[in-house]
Amino acid sequence: MLHRKAQVLLQLEHELQQICTFRLKVAALREKVLVVVAGGALAARLRQQAPSILAHLRSRGWALEGLRFKARPQSEAAETSGRIHPRSQREAIPAEARACLRRLLPEVHDPGLKASLRSLLRRA
Repeated sequence: MLHRKAQVLLQLEHELQQICTFRLKVAALREKVLVVVAGGALAARLRQQAPSILAHLRSRGWALEGLRFKARPQSEAAETSGRIHPRSQREAIPAEARACLRRLLPEVHDPGLKASLRSLLRRA
């Protein structure tokens, strides 16, 4: 019984992966309402798309009455989604790349681009 429920949840998760390019976690299926966990902003976005996602799942044979998207903490979302990279984990710009950008700066004529490059170099 428990094995069967786990298989159903995995199948639903696979269906969602085909609809959305984001990694989502199916948490539960309660009284024909699918509960999906995603990062906060993504959960909000998916709530807006719930009717079309639900229609797609129904067209694939799933007898669902509703979808619920729950937000998970951002640190947990970063670990599983592969799309969020906290600033503390970003690599610094390598010294060679910074040197190349400094050499490029005098050749840039666009003021906006030049200001952006200067800002980048200050922060690097």
